[in-house]
Amino acid sequence: IYGYAEYMQRAHLNEEEIIESAQFIINEAGYMRKISDSLLELATLRQYTPRQEEIKLDILFADIVKNLRGLLSNKQIEIICNCKTDNLFGQEDLIRSLLLNLGFNAIKACPESGGIIILEAKEEKGHIILSVLDNGCGIPQESILKVVEPFYRIDKARTRELGGIGLGLALCQQITSAHKAQMNIESELGKGTK
Repeated sequence: IYGYAEYMQRAHLNEEEIIESAQFIINEAGYMRKISDSLLELATLRQYTPRQEEIKLDILFADIVKNLRGLLSNKQIEIICNCKTDNLFGQEDLIRSLLLNLGFNAIKACPESGGIIILEAKEEKGHIILSVLDNGCGIPQESILKVVEPFYRIDKARTRELGGIGLGLALCQQITSAHKAQMNIESELGKGTK
């Protein structure tokens, strides 16, 4: 940001170069804001006890699907909801954030054509299980435990635009822990992740 601002101040730029440089500054500032917001949320969740409110899962899932479909643009990815239970108790905005983060990751992992993402809610042995399943590229076994660490990225060469900043799954882990629940990741390379 500093470098581009200094460049704009000293160089004789045409209008197109000014617009490009300003857009770069805006993008970088947005990226820094995203990091600081995520770090703040991570720090806050460590000491946080979520509100216990009744969440209508069918309504929440419909909202999640609508948000995820807005990110698909030209991708041929099918999103399926399988809601076998009605309600969940927890803090709705945090559960929504959890599912959206997992959904964003699923979209990034899926092939652009033929991708499938399944959102599921079911009751098993007295517990509500929420899951996001994709048929994407999968996670190497040696990385499964590490992906919930802040700033960990499987492919270090991926750009921020494609790979994110490495805080999404760390936030998911904190949201899960705050709700006194567990987050389990199952994955197979080339077959997908749950």
